[in-house]
Amino acid sequence: MILAAAFTGLRLGDVARLKWSSIDLQNKKITLIPAKTARKKREVMIPIQPDLLVFFEGITITDDSPEAFVFPTLSGINVNNREGLSRKFVSIMESAGVSRGKPSKEKAEGAGRITFERGFHSLRHTFTTWLRTAGVSEEDRMALTGHSTRDSHARYSHANEDNLRDAIGKLSSLKGKDNE
Repeated sequence: MILAAAFTGLRLGDVARLKWSSIDLQNKKITLIPAKTARKKREVMIPIQPDLLVFFEGITITDDSPEAFVFPTLSGINVNNREGLSRKFVSIMESAGVSRGKPSKEKAEGAGRITFERGFHSLRHTFTTWLRTAGVSEEDRMALTGHSTRDSHARYSHANEDNLRDAIGKLSSLKGKDNE
């Protein structure tokens, strides 16, 4: 599930409830309507990254119904509660020695809920940043993540210091070849 989130940018609930009917292994794409935007019926199509394709092809399918869940044992677990998937991911992070970071300064949806800098949703940021680092246009990144506005998308695309250095290195010098 973590691999799927990192290479699709899907939210926790969408990955947990991903159905085989959304995955087209032959054409190497995932097509679904994310739960957060289901009212708008905005479909997202994400080509399947090669490592993720190998993972999907290696899954033993126990239910050949198109409506079967890709992750059947996780699909029935609530996303947010003390025993939910979000908490299970925090446990994985703790076991791996990955810090959750600082509590967010912004109030999260839901009264009294505290969010941290890193959690499962960080994989959505990672996906978007990887795309930016790879030179994928903002328009294409927005299509892949399902963002409809630049404002919402801007929170997910983070600059990479090495890429910024490379960009500055492409600027012409004030010294001409004759002035060296």
